[in-house]
Amino acid sequence: MSTKPKVLVIGEPNQAAEEAVRKELGNHAEILHGTGSLDTLRHLSDDEVDVVVVGRDRVRQAFDLLHLLQNRDLLDHLPEGVVLVAPNQTILWANKQFCEWTGAKPGEIVGRPFFAPFQSEDGTEEAEILGPNFCPFHSVKTGGKPVQTTLRVNNRKQYELHVAPIFESDGETLTHMVACLRDVTEQNARQKKLRAIHSATMMLADIPPDQLLSMRAEERIELLKQRIASLAKELNYEVIEIRLIERNHDDPNGKDHPPALKGLLAIGMSPEAAARELYAACEGNGITGFVAATGKSYLCEDTQADPLYLPGATEARSCVVVPLVLLNRIIGTFNVESRVPRAFTQYDKECIEALSYNIAVAINTLDLLAEEEYSVAAKSVERIHGAVALPIDDMLKLTSGILNQYMELPPTETIKRVERLRQIVRHMKSLILEIGATLAPTTASPQPPPPKKEFLSGKRILVVHPEDIVRSNAHSVLEPFGCVVETANTGADAIGMIRATNNEGGYAVIFGARHLPDMNGIEFIERLAEEIPVEPLPFIMLIDDGYDRGHIAVQAKQVWNIDQFVHSSLLRTKVLDAVECVVSRPVRLRSGAQHGHEAPQPRPVPDEIQDKS
Repeated sequence: MSTKPKVLVIGEPNQAAEEAVRKELGNHAEILHGTGSLDTLRHLSDDEVDVVVVGRDRVRQAFDLLHLLQNRDLLDHLPEGVVLVAPNQTILWANKQFCEWTGAKPGEIVGRPFFAPFQSEDGTEEAEILGPNFCPFHSVKTGGKPVQTTLRVNNRKQYELHVAPIFESDGETLTHMVACLRDVTEQNARQKKLRAIHSATMMLADIPPDQLLSMRAEERIELLKQRIASLAKELNYEVIEIRLIERNHDDPNGKDHPPALKGLLAIGMSPEAAARELYAACEGNGITGFVAATGKSYLCEDTQADPLYLPGATEARSCVVVPLVLLNRIIGTFNVESRVPRAFTQYDKECIEALSYNIAVAINTLDLLAEEEYSVAAKSVERIHGAVALPIDDMLKLTSGILNQYMELPPTETIKRVERLRQIVRHMKSLILEIGATLAPTTASPQPPPPKKEFLSGKRILVVHPEDIVRSNAHSVLEPFGCVVETANTGADAIGMIRATNNEGGYAVIFGARHLPDMNGIEFIERLAEEIPVEPLPFIMLIDDGYDRGHIAVQAKQVWNIDQFVHSSLLRTKVLDAVECVVSRPVRLRSGAQHGHEAPQPRPVPDEIQDKS
């Protein structure tokens, strides 16, 4: 082996320069040539060079390569693979992570095509480009812009590949490309599992209408239990428990107690644990009570070391408990236990949270169906009406917007036709309810519909909320009592509908959320006061269990004397009580309202009040 110092000359071979070097060093040095980036990096990477001599024409190239080598240690500690690639797609340099993933040695990888290290000697392993870009390096060379794509190696590993160009100082001449790979195998596997959970849980409440209509409430709940148990088996959950919060838990002495947690389903739990009385409280009610009270998921890695844990399954060593949440309201808890310590990870907790959302939706759906035990004919009408209610509301919003644009102009034939369209749309809703009885089969045994409420009969009600499910529920909760419900999802749409309806008698009651997409509840009330110059305003605020940003409800009560608040879950008794209070109280022209205000007109005093006067 030669012990002479090695001198690397970067640049094209030059006899005069080489003789000058030999003259200075004599025959005590070995001259190496780096005529290109590949040769230069190969020599420099092997740490075999003692002196570097740079030709005048290669100073810029030499500085770039030396700068790369100076940062080699930093790049070697990155969790991503980083590769410097020549325009001909050969590797000039690769960091430690890329070499580990491909199994190649740093000294052997230089000069090979980029995809060659992924292929084994027997040809069984190779990189497959999954897209969206199937020629990443060619695209960078021709387009001059970074691209992104995905690689799959031997059907196991998946990498996200980013390729970016490096130009000369002129900004046009491509000198190198940088490829960065990130291992996304586990991330993609998680996403795939979450999609599978979502797809499976969407089937929980997917019950054929003919089967559903023939089942009583107890049978529907039993069917839900069977489907959840089947789903748990597919996901290898040996021990599960579902409890629901009892909202009507009242103390006979008037004391305020936390709501009880009623068991709905228990698989693998000991009889004592399944029958245990639990409440939504942070202390004395185990992890389940804590989750129900706080709404926070809880991962217990070791039940023997966790003071919150109450024995559930026999020999259970770890568990995950997540809340069942619907419309920002906690309706229960979902508990999964294992006899293996630390059996669950944060990823498992996320999967169980995804599963819990769909379970909550299914429970809510079947609870509503169980509560609304009408006749077969009534159910048919309810399904038809539920399908068209929100689209009809959208048509009303559209026509209201058109009318408001041309409100100040003389009526034209087009405006008259739009107004006629509004009347037809509203008539469609009543027709659906009127002809529903004719759809009932002759074998039906109908139960009596809910009794009509005189204070609601014929009244027009507007519900303003950003969530589709809330607006849809408003139709099903209120319209069986003889009123007409119209909805909007933004404050601006609602104001437009109010303006277009003032000449037709206006809305008897207006429900509004604390926060809308385009304004908050206070801003909506202020806009409402401009359109309806009476007090008190016929307004009911819809609230949920989330944090009240800006204390909207408090301001509504203190500044605008709003005294009716209903939860967005729209419990029927609460809604009816609030509506009756609003439509039955006397109203007067607000102090300071301008006389001669023609549009909009004040809301008419209810007939019940006129009769009393």
